[in-house]
Amino acid sequence: MFASILEEPASSSQQAPLSTIGLSQQRVGIAGCGIITPAITSSKDLLSLLPGHEGKSTAVHERTLSPEHLHSASQLGPRVTKKLDRFSLLGVAAARAALNDAGLDPHEVARCGIVTGNMMAGWTFTEPQLRSLHIGGVESISPYLATAWFPAAPQGQITINLKMRGFAKTVTTDRCAGAQAIGLAYRAISTGRETLLLAGGVEAPVTPLVESGLAQLGESTLNVVEGAAYLLLSAEADASTGIGFHSTFSFFHDSPLTTARERIKTLAHALPKRWPVTTVICNVPACTVTEMEAGRLFKQVFHDQQLRLIYSTRIAGECLAASGAIAVVMAHEILRNETSPSSAIVFSAGHQCGDLLWVYRS
Repeated sequence: MFASILEEPASSSQQAPLSTIGLSQQRVGIAGCGIITPAITSSKDLLSLLPGHEGKSTAVHERTLSPEHLHSASQLGPRVTKKLDRFSLLGVAAARAALNDAGLDPHEVARCGIVTGNMMAGWTFTEPQLRSLHIGGVESISPYLATAWFPAAPQGQITINLKMRGFAKTVTTDRCAGAQAIGLAYRAISTGRETLLLAGGVEAPVTPLVESGLAQLGESTLNVVEGAAYLLLSAEADASTGIGFHSTFSFFHDSPLTTARERIKTLAHALPKRWPVTTVICNVPACTVTEMEAGRLFKQVFHDQQLRLIYSTRIAGECLAASGAIAVVMAHEILRNETSPSSAIVFSAGHQCGDLLWVYRS
């Protein structure tokens, strides 16, 4: 897969003319994908779960993976898993799947880096420890708490257990963090700073404390699930698939749709006409009004009532920071099965951030 970069204007308040938005000559490929959620065990599962029309059905049934499934997918023994939060196990499982999908040899894995996104950190480990602290005192606290809960824990466990020695970074914003991690990794490769990076997001938010916090933000927790997804971005990927990956517009906002409107218009005018946008994947909170507004916005900008709209959280569940990465994997799988030149936009909206990515098939 190949990609080129759409440079973001230096100032959000004063956008540069479209003529100054250039396309980089550095090509970036997606060499592999890895995903794990209660409903999805491989990227190829996504196509079978896609609804026939605008997300009228959902594939979400379970909210967490069974311990046996999670331990099997991560391939970490009990001596290691007892020290880790579930989000680290999910991250290792998805990252391992992406590397296997790419068919990397040990030397290539060793030089690979990672950029991962997370929102809530590791509460499946921490929450029981807090209860133990109040009941039994400090003597009952696990010595692994300090390394199990913090947002960069999956990054560390992935690099240690998969023997990766490249650049490593964690993005912690809101539910857009996974998509932003992909954009950051893309930019690092397209500017020549890195050549091989895993990028994606991971979240294990199904705990009473996290759900209580989300409820206080006014969100429904019925669709919240755990999950992780990673893409392997490479400056050396094979061109045989003919699918390209484009840079992101990331932005902070007071109102996601109001702020996104101008960014979407800018992106729509800058995209090459030879790759018409046929699919928009909306990674938005599972709120019907927000979904309707996002769908209406894209149809207005692209003047196409036949634009295929997919609401990714209805299919994979609300995975918070992992949702953006899952949506990009979804776009990749859709385009890989297209027969004519086309492209897809992935739009992620959070409480504080927004993110736009573009994927095309040549």
